[in-house]
Amino acid sequence: MRAYNLPKLANLLFDLASDRLSTANGWGIVSNAAHPGTTSTNLYGSGPNLGRSRPAPHEAIMKRPARWGVFVHSVDAGVLPPPYAATSP
Repeated sequence: MRAYNLPKLANLLFDLASDRLSTANGWGIVSNAAHPGTTSTNLYGSGPNLGRSRPAPHEAIMKRPARWGVFVHSVDAGVLPPPYAATSP
């Protein structure tokens, strides 16, 4: 999970730094950060399963909330935050 989480944090820090630079220099550019939340893709299961003979615990953990319809977005819903952040006034 660390390999997944660190790039997300790096993107957020870059967006914050970009916003600070724009504000400090009067550029008038808005920097928005958007995260899809937990989206039901195969990333949780496929990454930790590499080289294993049985599924990693991450896969089971993510499948339960997805089945219940809580805490996990569908892929169709997960792709919406970035374009919304880019186009919303």
